[in-house]
Amino acid sequence: MDKITILSEKSEGVTSELNKVFNNFAWQWPYFIFTIVSLLITVLVLTFLVYKPVKKMLNNRQNYIQQNIDDSVKAKEKALELQIKANEALVETYKKADQMIHDAKKDGEKIIDSATMTANKKAHGMIEQTNNSISKSWKKFEQQQKKIIVENAIEIAKKIIGREIKDPENQKMIEQLLEEVK
Repeated sequence: MDKITILSEKSEGVTSELNKVFNNFAWQWPYFIFTIVSLLITVLVLTFLVYKPVKKMLNNRQNYIQQNIDDSVKAKEKALELQIKANEALVETYKKADQMIHDAKKDGEKIIDSATMTANKKAHGMIEQTNNSISKSWKKFEQQQKKIIVENAIEIAKKIIGREIKDPENQKMIEQLLEEVK
């Protein structure tokens, strides 16, 4: 029995301890109000000292990141615009260079054509001048030959006739012979 009494004494001690603990948990208004006020103060302190600064910091960070994204998008758009302008300028430069080459070829062809025409005109002029000179020389040669023939004929006629023909008669005779030869 001794064991039972020991157990019952122990159980009474445990029961009394439990009653003390649960009596402390009883509904007590001052503890309830104090707990609510403590909770409100804790919530307010956490809200103003932790939540709002963290939220503000997160908003600032989000704004910073968004601004960087927007800036990078704007920079990319500007770079694309500049690249398009550079490509257009490059195409325009190629067109101008091509036009300059085309104009230079055209000018070169005009100069060559002009020089060829000038050379042809000079050559034709020289040929015509040479032909005229040859024609004049030939006519002069023919006249000289005719004159020599007439003079020889007069000399032969003098010897055959045996007398001297006067100058006006010689002239008249020479003119008649020249007219006949022409």
